[in-house]
Amino acid sequence: MQDMTFEYLDPGEITLSVNSSGFCSMIYASREYKRVELLRAYPLSEPFRYICVEDTDHNEIGIIEDVSMLDEKSGEVARTMLERRYFTPEITGFIEITLKPGTTYFDCMFGDREKSFVVRDVSHNVFYIGENVARINDADGNRYVVHLDKLDKKSRKKIEPLLY
Repeated sequence: MQDMTFEYLDPGEITLSVNSSGFCSMIYASREYKRVELLRAYPLSEPFRYICVEDTDHNEIGIIEDVSMLDEKSGEVARTMLERRYFTPEITGFIEITLKPGTTYFDCMFGDREKSFVVRDVSHNVFYIGENVARINDADGNRYVVHLDKLDKKSRKKIEPLLY
C-alpha cells in the first residue's frame, strides 16, 4: 500500500483570482496556474477547510487548510468558487410529502419559491448530516439541505418521520 502524503499550501503564498473566462486561477510561490479547481475534502462537515487545489489534469497541487487563512480577496474567490461548485439549495418549508411504494413526492418551499421533486428510496436519500440539519437527495441527483430548527412546526412534523 502506498503512503499518502499531503502538501499543505502556505496561505501567505497563495493568490486566487477569477480569470477572464470565469475560472479560478492561482499564483503560488511565484508559479502561475491559469486554471485550478477547488475541491472540498469534507463538503458537509468542513466546507471551507481542507480544500484540495488541482490543475486542469486533476493533479493535486496541494491543500488549503482553511480558507479563512487566505488574504481577503483570495478568501472571497475561494468561497465563491466553492459555493458555485457545491450549490445546495435550502428547503425552508414542506407543503406536502406524499409517500408511495419506493417513491416519495415532495412539494417544498425554497424561500418564497415553490418546487416539487421526487425521491426514490427515502431511507437512503433523506438523512441527518449534523445536529438539526438534514440532506435530501432527489431522483435527478440534486441535493437539498434542511435546517430543522428553522422550520415551522407543521413542516417539521412532516419531515421528521422520514429522517434516520
